[in-house]
Amino acid sequence: MPRNTPAGGAAAHDDVRVFASAIRGPVRPTAVAIGVTTFLAWGVSFFLFSYATETGRQNLAESGFPALFGSWLIVSALVSIGYALGYVVMRSFVPGTNDFTEARVTRLSAGDAAAAMAGGYVIGFIPMTLTGDVLTLLAWTAIVGILFSFVAIHPGNIRRFRDAVAAGDIVRDHYGD
Repeated sequence: MPRNTPAGGAAAHDDVRVFASAIRGPVRPTAVAIGVTTFLAWGVSFFLFSYATETGRQNLAESGFPALFGSWLIVSALVSIGYALGYVVMRSFVPGTNDFTEARVTRLSAGDAAAAMAGGYVIGFIPMTLTGDVLTLLAWTAIVGILFSFVAIHPGNIRRFRDAVAAGDIVRDHYGD
């Protein structure tokens, strides 16, 4: 009898496990979603940095809005592409053979978001070191990378987990067979 199927035959909710390969979505649409979501987050955060921090107000006064916003968009695009590439690279190395319960899908999504964040760090590190407030931008790279990549990844992972359970694509352990 499968370990995750009670005597009645219905899968026990807490024990149902699905392979990561069935939970994760196709690479390209997920990477595009990560790139777009994080780029939008970076674009909106320009106003937070420019008007809510002393360094931002000072840079805005010195450079002017068009120049500062343009350079911010360039760095945002680079970092967002890095987030997407980080996800693509992670997916090319990870086969998806680990299984997860629904409660642990959050952990899977967070790990995928961390890999995406690492890609943004790699691509954006050099341009950000040329700015006046390096530590703030590097911290912001991590925050946006983790949070907004997670936002782009997690809802689809939960949906695909539930779809896999509904389709019967669950991990079945047979003991004593």
